[in-house]
Amino acid sequence: MEHEGSEHSSDWYWGFGATTIAVAIVSIFFSNLLLALIFLLGGFSYMAFSARKPEEVTVSITNRGVRVGGALYPFSDLSAYSFDLEPPRRRLVLISSRAIVSHIYLPLDADEDVAAIRAHMEPFIDEVPFMPTLADRITEYL
Repeated sequence: MEHEGSEHSSDWYWGFGATTIAVAIVSIFFSNLLLALIFLLGGFSYMAFSARKPEEVTVSITNRGVRVGGALYPFSDLSAYSFDLEPPRRRLVLISSRAIVSHIYLPLDADEDVAAIRAHMEPFIDEVPFMPTLADRITEYL
């Protein structure tokens, strides 16, 4: 899957939209039009993204790197990998040496063999224990 889909009720969308508009109104009240615009664009972009159904993406591990759809993450750009197997998530985490995108999360199906993935990755990069980042903890509650 392209991303983990989550089902939101229509009440969630109404509540999120109302909160976004309320924060924008408060920003306008304090004469901060730019902040109001940022909240409106960000809030409605998030709502549009969360309403989208995830697409199926092919992931393959080759001798050159990990291919996710049309993107190749070469092993030379990856410093390590780990598995996040804590319920309800099962995912492969690629740890990149890039500053902007330091972690790439790939959801695993229930029938994916972690040992086989580990055997393919082992000759190229090291496995490290999974340590959730602050961003992981924040997005877990959104």
